[in-house]
Amino acid sequence: MTQKKPWNYFWNATIAVFTLIVTCISEIALASETQPLTSPGKTTSKTQNATQIQKTNAAPKPTWHGFVNLGLTLYSGYRDAYISSASVSATHKRAADTIRLSANGGYGEAKIRRETVTIAKYIRGQGSYERPINQKLCVSLQTQGESDYVLGIDYRVVSSVSLGYKFISTTNLSLNAEVGPALTIEKFHHEDDNVYPTIYLGERFDYVFPNGPRIWQRTAWIPDFQDWPDRQSLRSEVGLETPLTSRFALRVVFEHSYENPPPRNRNAHEARLTTGLSYTF
Repeated sequence: MTQKKPWNYFWNATIAVFTLIVTCISEIALASETQPLTSPGKTTSKTQNATQIQKTNAAPKPTWHGFVNLGLTLYSGYRDAYISSASVSATHKRAADTIRLSANGGYGEAKIRRETVTIAKYIRGQGSYERPINQKLCVSLQTQGESDYVLGIDYRVVSSVSLGYKFISTTNLSLNAEVGPALTIEKFHHEDDNVYPTIYLGERFDYVFPNGPRIWQRTAWIPDFQDWPDRQSLRSEVGLETPLTSRFALRVVFEHSYENPPPRNRNAHEARLTTGLSYTF
């Protein structure tokens, strides 16, 4: 497959400039929000007392929070089957930024015409860094990678820098979206690796019920900047989590993926329904 190197150079420069712009905007916005109200050398006693109270009542040091999930997956696309799967996710929220890490994988075999066939063998991971610009806008840097034996993907890595907007942000409800340039590096079985520019469009929704259950929805669309709509990837997820105890919860997750062009001898659409027991740490 012939690579369009001039586009790659242009896209790398675009990502670098985009990153510089949103970083500068973020720093300026944060600096304006934290600018002192009084002039240097004229700090009042009330300001000093308020500062001492803030130091005394300072919030505890941020820690990591997340979950580990083990379960069974109902898999469709190649042949319906039960597959064992595992996932882990962690979030680290600080005063000025948020770090998110996640990974999941699965493996399954089936007897087809007296032969053992691997029907699932995949691993995926994602990491993101999010920094707010103001109460509504934020900038995000993220990288996601995957390897899927059945889909014929040796590896695929997508790195992006995006600008996000928080439509809703409350204690129990959040809805945001983000968009930005990205770069995809991938290699399929028996093919050369390929590098091409893409666009990342993502959306996240979360809602926590007053009595504990949580629902969420995720969508990520990555079209090829040069060959859309002939080449694009779409991933979506809908989940429900019901707490059993303070640490354990029951999770049900439905995942759908769309690949164009579809992998060899595979459908363009693929779906998974995973049910598992989750442990929160």
